[in-house]
Amino acid sequence: MESFREFSLWVLAFCLVFQLGYGFYLPGSYPHKYGVGDELSVKVNSLTSIDTEMPFSYYSLPFCKPEGGVKDSAENLGELLMGDRIENSPYKFKMYTNESEIFLCQVDKLSDEQFKILTKRIDEMYQVNLILDNLPAIRFTKKDEYFLRWTGYPVGIKIQDVYYLFNHLKFNVLVHKYEEPNVARVMGTGDAAEMIPPVGKEGSDKPGYMVVGFEVIPCSIMHNADSVKNLKMYGKYPSPVKCDPATVGMPIKEGQPVAFTYEVTFEESDIKWPSRWDAYLKMEGAKVHWFSILNSLMVITFLAGIVLVIFLRTVRRDLTRYEELDKEAQAQMNEELSGWKLVVGDVFRAPSNPALLCIMVGDGVQILGMAVVTILFAALGFMSPASRGTLITGMIFFYLILGIAAGYVAVRLWRTIGCGDQKGWASVAFKAACFFPGIAFFILTILNFLLWGSHSTGAIPFSLYVILLLLWFCISVPLSLVGGYFGARAPHLEYPVRTNQIPREIPQQRYPSWLLVLGAGTLPFGTLFIELFFIMSSIWMGRVYYVFGFLFIVLILLVVVCAEVSLVLTYMHLCVEDWKWWWKSFFASGSVAIYIFLYSINYLVFDLKSLSGPVSATLYLGYSLLMVLAIMFTTGTVGFLSSFWFVYYLFSSVKSIYYNTLIVEVGDEFPYFIKFKQHEYERPSFIEKKYCSFLSERRRLKRGEEMAGGSFATDSVAKERAQQYKGRVTLYVIITCIVAATGGSLFGYDIGISGGVTSMDDFLQKFFPDVYKQKMHAHENNYCKFNSQALAAFTSSLYIAGLVASLIASPVTRKYGRRMSIICGGMSFLIGSALNAAAANLVMLIIGRIMLGVGIGFGNQAVPLYLSEMAPTHLRGGLNMMFQVATTFGIFTANMVNYGTQNIKPWGWRLSLGLAAVPALLMTGGGICLPDTPNSLVNRGLTEKARKLLEKIRGTDDVDAEFQDMVDASELASSIKHPFRNILEKRYRPEAASLYSSALTGGVLASSTFISIATVDRLGRRPLLISGGIQMITCQVIVAIILGVKFGDNRELSKGFSILVVVVICLFVLAFGWSWGPLGWTVPSEIFPLEIRSAGQSITVSVNLLFTFIIAQAFLSLLCSFKFGIFLFFAGWITIMTLFVSVFLPETKGIPIEEMTFMWRRHWFWKRVLPAAA
Repeated sequence: MESFREFSLWVLAFCLVFQLGYGFYLPGSYPHKYGVGDELSVKVNSLTSIDTEMPFSYYSLPFCKPEGGVKDSAENLGELLMGDRIENSPYKFKMYTNESEIFLCQVDKLSDEQFKILTKRIDEMYQVNLILDNLPAIRFTKKDEYFLRWTGYPVGIKIQDVYYLFNHLKFNVLVHKYEEPNVARVMGTGDAAEMIPPVGKEGSDKPGYMVVGFEVIPCSIMHNADSVKNLKMYGKYPSPVKCDPATVGMPIKEGQPVAFTYEVTFEESDIKWPSRWDAYLKMEGAKVHWFSILNSLMVITFLAGIVLVIFLRTVRRDLTRYEELDKEAQAQMNEELSGWKLVVGDVFRAPSNPALLCIMVGDGVQILGMAVVTILFAALGFMSPASRGTLITGMIFFYLILGIAAGYVAVRLWRTIGCGDQKGWASVAFKAACFFPGIAFFILTILNFLLWGSHSTGAIPFSLYVILLLLWFCISVPLSLVGGYFGARAPHLEYPVRTNQIPREIPQQRYPSWLLVLGAGTLPFGTLFIELFFIMSSIWMGRVYYVFGFLFIVLILLVVVCAEVSLVLTYMHLCVEDWKWWWKSFFASGSVAIYIFLYSINYLVFDLKSLSGPVSATLYLGYSLLMVLAIMFTTGTVGFLSSFWFVYYLFSSVKSIYYNTLIVEVGDEFPYFIKFKQHEYERPSFIEKKYCSFLSERRRLKRGEEMAGGSFATDSVAKERAQQYKGRVTLYVIITCIVAATGGSLFGYDIGISGGVTSMDDFLQKFFPDVYKQKMHAHENNYCKFNSQALAAFTSSLYIAGLVASLIASPVTRKYGRRMSIICGGMSFLIGSALNAAAANLVMLIIGRIMLGVGIGFGNQAVPLYLSEMAPTHLRGGLNMMFQVATTFGIFTANMVNYGTQNIKPWGWRLSLGLAAVPALLMTGGGICLPDTPNSLVNRGLTEKARKLLEKIRGTDDVDAEFQDMVDASELASSIKHPFRNILEKRYRPEAASLYSSALTGGVLASSTFISIATVDRLGRRPLLISGGIQMITCQVIVAIILGVKFGDNRELSKGFSILVVVVICLFVLAFGWSWGPLGWTVPSEIFPLEIRSAGQSITVSVNLLFTFIIAQAFLSLLCSFKFGIFLFFAGWITIMTLFVSVFLPETKGIPIEEMTFMWRRHWFWKRVLPAAA
């Protein structure tokens, strides 16, 4: 009963809060009802320009002033910080009363100073911002077939070194009529709105109007100075005024008077009051924005999920093995101590500058909390653009309130690290309250001096400075001290293990750790760089940003990715015995701020090209620096806290009361003598080194005896040999395979993007006008609309170039390694994407396609080999299919990009083609950072390096069996001088048969590859290929029947049959995705011996691209001739290949990659073809 009463109270509280939100109106956003003839007053805001980013007062220019003098409007804290200065103006209207030729005033002869400042503001493209009933004035300009919307109007214009002033304004006010006496009932806004008193001099029962739009057209008109001498403000101008924006007539000259006039018209509109801001909030390119964000979220979530799942499995396996060692002391003789287990006595050693770390983490929690709450309130609609300054005001308010969180976290972490006594908590809490705000005040003060010197309204007044300091010291600091008080009295967090007195020596690393920390920021940056563009455009280009729902999702995703990136890097540092993880975990995720700052510089150089003057550039860089510092504190805090709790959890899971520490004594003769001694926690590093040396020597001796005994006979079964391969699936090999597999995204992106681009009208008009004309003819044969050899050449030129490049890639891969081919492919694809994006004619376009083909030829030749050689035997199929996963995501990304860019006129196709640089950069960067494969290193004579790498990727030094197989295969490969010639020899004919199967995998790629990843190493290759082939044949026949019966030259499919065809095609894609799609690359990459492996993969890729080229070049003609029979044509080929696989392809599941010869010798057919074993 008590619990039910408590639940009821919570429900009641929620309902009360909900009702408050239901009846809540933002300041300045409630509706006004005006009667006919009621006075409307226009207000003016600061003059703004995207060229200087410095606002100035409207009355700093020689404009007309109101009769009663200039009066400031009440503004909130956010408006003042944003540089808004809202003042009254002389422009006045009467509701629903059209007026024209209204005279305002005539400014006396322009002085030299006034002339200079006017011309300067025109050069700097300053805009005048007017406000009516809280609506900013907007103007429309026509460009080609589109209307561009601008906020405000320019001060003037410069034409051929002559300056013209816009001295006549034509206003158009949109109003919505309400005849009901109760405005609130019509608005549907509830009781709160009913309390708003109606405005109108004729009473509330008369019809009223509400302002729903405010448009302005500026004109430059030469007025007769003599004719207005005796006119008073709001008098009738004596002659008609014709406002034509296309003509200018009022040049600015020193010593010349300037007269100002205006006119106003009212237009009744169907726009209702709640929808009047829609014209301002509508963002251009919305589809590109939404789908780009969605695509980014899906890709990043997928990659983060893979890393997280694999990582958790790896750590769990380490813990299980470690606990098994604790059960029996003798087991330590068979297991080398390695990785994170060696730093158990140092992992919680206090970092350098621990107090600074605690303060930065506390400030990061405060900033993160402020961002989450602010964005959440904005997403719920509580911070509408109609209420100016509420976003900045809300940020300051939430930041001040969350000072309690900063103090609590900083002090509690300070106590946990143990860098001081309990009495010093007040100092830590006070520093947490002053550290980031102090930096912000320092930067803002410097920038404020620049604004003061320029007499800009963006300068913070001294009185506002005092207010901000009072808010800081009277709210934030006390709350931070309160939080520190509770943090000092919170339960102390004890470490799960004790720390050694003597710090452990950290082994020298191959690469500096800061390089890895610096590169870790790329993944978090990938989650927000698209959203960052829109935010930057809103801040610096004057555009409205109001998609806070997406921003909230991006923020959540950024937090997750930062946590995972920092967590993975911390684990990697512990595995290489680097126990100084504290600061590295902070900067691993915090390094995203570096990339954001570099992006800000890029935005300044390429997007804000017109930004003029060193003061404007300094302001931009200063505000950007403040932003990236806040982001660094936030992301660094997320990364550190996630790493801290991970390390705490990891070492809490280890049974660490006592360790069986080994003390090694070296005797005069081998073997060593071992003594055990119980010792708590401390284990000197020199003992561990001797112990590890002993184990290595002992294992080498043991393996030598086994080999001498002949246990590894050449006629043993291949799968038994695979069982002698030691090691595990390390995080290192998973990461390298994921990075390398991104090379498949090149192929996938091109497949997806080329089909979409060739259907864009702007692209066809520029390069293939004949095809565009055929497409626009409604009577044209539906099967022949795109029948053009030139258009087919655009697609197929890539594949013929890839065919040639794949043959060239074979000797490059063999001589210089798989890594070099990956780099060459990425660079070539990058050049091709740049040429295609900038193409001015068809020749340039085709050359770009050829360079893309070269990149795909190198990438498709090297990446599958790389994956097969890096992967362990029992997971080779699954890891190799990461190439197909990347290809699939490349297609998905391309489809999303095409969907968004198709409405960007007229250069959307350039964006689609240019974004191919993204996968090219991923592949090139991956090739530079990745190591080569052990097989390639052995083949090139680098045996010591190969063995070290093999030990690293297998997680053990017991790799003699696998390494010896590599050496033996390399010795045989070195005797082969002509791999392309030898591949046709009798003993290699079974592998050559697979070349035909790869030719059928180039047409379609699917998103169902995960099914194959999960089943390929369990069910095998053959069952997937055969079942997938049967499903694909069935789908092809069904589609052919439907199109043959219901679709023809002038017949269209009904909606029902269209849906049925889409479903059947999806089933086809599903079957292809878990069978022929990924396995068409996996099987050929694993069945060739080392001596012909690179040549065999080159021929595989070449045949694939050759048949893809033939199909691409001939498909449109075949479709026009075969019509629906084209599906039966491909169904026949799939039938042939399915039968071929069922009869001639042996099963490669579980066979070591260097032992494939035994597989062929056991096959019922190929054993008759192969020569007898030597």
